Amino acid sequence: MTKAGRKRKTQEKLLVLVGNSSRRVVKTPRSVYAAIPGRNKFRPEQRTPIPNFTLAGDFTSQKFLGSMEGAVLSGKLAAEVVADSLAGRLPTQRAKPIHDSVM
Repeated sequence: MTKAGRKRKTQEKLLVLVGNSSRRVVKTPRSVYAAIPGRNKFRPEQRTPIPNFTLAGDFTSQKFLGSMEGAVLSGKLAAEVVADSLAGRLPTQRAKPIHDSVM
C-alpha cells in the first residue's frame, strides 16, 4: 500500500471514531524554543524596575516553556505583582538583574 493509501485509510478510521469530518489535528513543528540550560536568565520577570509597569506573557520568567500554560502562569504572577503593589506589600524577592548582553 502506498503512503497516500495508508493516510487515506487512517483518515477514514478517524472519521468513524470522531464522526465529524470538520475536525482536524493540527501539528506545528518547532512551536517552542529549545530548553537549553541557562536560557531563563534572559527572560524578564513580571515585576520591572519601571514603576506601575508589569509584564505578562509566555516570554517572561516562569516555569513553563513558551506556551499557553506559560502565558497563563505569567498572567497569574503578574496579577500577584499588581495586587502586592496595590496592597502596599513589599516584594518577596529582589528584581532579577538584567543580563549584560540584553542591554
